[in-house]
Amino acid sequence: MVREKETAYLAELIERLNELFSGELTDADKLVYVREVLRTKLLESPLLQQQAANNSREQFRTSPDLSAAP
Repeated sequence: MVREKETAYLAELIERLNELFSGELTDADKLVYVREVLRTKLLESPLLQQQAANNSREQFRTSPDLSAAP
């Protein structure tokens, strides 16, 4: 059940990123966006910061708050 939720979340994330990156972007452009912009947005959330500090990487990756982050 957890694995199915994780797979569905990743599929949705990939779909959204593909929509965002449609156009004239190189792979390097996409990588910069994912590494920097998304990381910065996640770091703006005190809730996600707390979860990242207090949970294992696997627990954090499956946080419902992570998929709800703007």
